[in-house]
Amino acid sequence: MKATKQKSNSVIPPEEVELVIASHKENMWYIDTLKNKGYTVTLYNTYDRGAACFSLCKQTKRLFNFKHVDYIPLPNIAREAGQYLHHMISRKGSYYPYTIFLQADLGYSHENDFEENMGADSPKVTRLLSWLENVPKSPFMAFERTTAPANWVRLDTVEDWSKVLSPFKIPTIATEQTTGAQFMCSKEMLERLPQELLHHLLNLCEQIGWPFAYKLEYAWPFVLDCFGQLYPIPELEYVDLTPKNITP
Repeated sequence: MKATKQKSNSVIPPEEVELVIASHKENMWYIDTLKNKGYTVTLYNTYDRGAACFSLCKQTKRLFNFKHVDYIPLPNIAREAGQYLHHMISRKGSYYPYTIFLQADLGYSHENDFEENMGADSPKVTRLLSWLENVPKSPFMAFERTTAPANWVRLDTVEDWSKVLSPFKIPTIATEQTTGAQFMCSKEMLERLPQELLHHLLNLCEQIGWPFAYKLEYAWPFVLDCFGQLYPIPELEYVDLTPKNITP
């Protein structure tokens, strides 16, 4: 008799996960696939026509099989950062054991409107499903990590955006790799985030806009771990975060 492979107890079951997806105009063709796997999906959308799934002809760039999907409308503030922060603030006290934050294109687009409208491609969705089936229980884990552009790994660049997060500290190594703003974090990690920090970040999103969201892609692990328990780094490796010329 052939033995069946048992999942490890350390792997997060779907019923303990909420997938939080930030979207604008992306094709949400894969959302039913996630729901059919047993995951709770909360889709935020900032497009004035709402979230939808559709087929798109590459030659004519015309849509067909268009269908709206369930979503929560939000103002278009600082790309995915505004949507993530809204969720963290509004769901305080009612988080799932694990929350996974995702961009609707799953990192597929390349600053190209047509590709972004197409949404995530099939290989990317397959990689996400494989990752979901094997992601272990832990305080934080990135869906994917990539190396930051060389011109971003500079102390002056770090100071330019991280100083506004005072009194919470972000280490200089935050710019060496990016999570692409796609990550999993535990309920405990979200619950201990000070509300004043989350509101401060949301205010900065409103003031600065999408450039701030791009920088947060590199800082999310350290923002979430603002007390330094997950990433204990010597004091000297931190940047001075005293606010300068920015009023929250």
